[in-house]
Amino acid sequence: MLQWQNSPSFLIKDFSSLQHVSVINLNGKIQTVSTTLGKDNVLFVFSVGFFETILVFKGEVQMPQYHYERMIHSLNQTHMFLPSWFTQSFFLSAIKKIIQLYPKFPLARVRFEVSTENDDFSYAVSVAEVLPEELDWSKNGWSVGILSTTNKKFDKWKNTKRITPNFYSQAKAVASQHNWQDVLIENGGNIIESSLANIFWVKNGSVFTPPLASGCVAGTMRRYILESTKNFLPIVEKDLSKKILFEADEVFLTNAIRRIRWVRRIENHIYLHQISKEIYNYIWG
Repeated sequence: MLQWQNSPSFLIKDFSSLQHVSVINLNGKIQTVSTTLGKDNVLFVFSVGFFETILVFKGEVQMPQYHYERMIHSLNQTHMFLPSWFTQSFFLSAIKKIIQLYPKFPLARVRFEVSTENDDFSYAVSVAEVLPEELDWSKNGWSVGILSTTNKKFDKWKNTKRITPNFYSQAKAVASQHNWQDVLIENGGNIIESSLANIFWVKNGSVFTPPLASGCVAGTMRRYILESTKNFLPIVEKDLSKKILFEADEVFLTNAIRRIRWVRRIENHIYLHQISKEIYNYIWG
């Protein structure tokens, strides 16, 4: 198990010295920016605010209501300014304005940022291609590690997808260094989430996930799975200690892009994937 260490911020605001060009919808205007970061890293246009990572399939935004509601809840929860024109209809139109520039992307990952820096409400929408296998059920489970951290602030922001501090990107870098697909985040003796996703586990046929009170992000896919399985296999919210984690039969991770990724190994513990696959097939099969 690793302990958290500070590392340089991934935030970039000055694009003038960078080399690769990308296109964004910045406050309704299509603009080009430059970046030296690869597709697996994160470049944020703003340094303060919230963001949503959204799947778009053949031009259709997936789970639009969930994403919009979480963004509005985040703004209201932190008393940030919310203009009356920022409706769900506007939210969708801002995404489609840039998606239409990429007609060859049957699947796309959209990042929608909002910021109220300097008391001005701004938004930025960017796009990256998603390969079909990122959505499909994976035959090979992930290998993940555990990272202990106290760097996540457990305040009114704790369940939001905030832009700063961007320690999730730093956690991803730790996973990459150890050849893990992801890293679990531990705080106060409990596992709360991973650097990429919410976490679920299975024990004796029952499925569990940490409650929002634990400090995990209120994931849209987490919400979707909880609501979609009510009549199939109800999921119980419960704190996840390392002891419970290592005694689990199955562990799987969820987010809006990859849906479900089952975990094969955590440290020296090997996991199965029968029920996690049944859940996947029930919802998307």
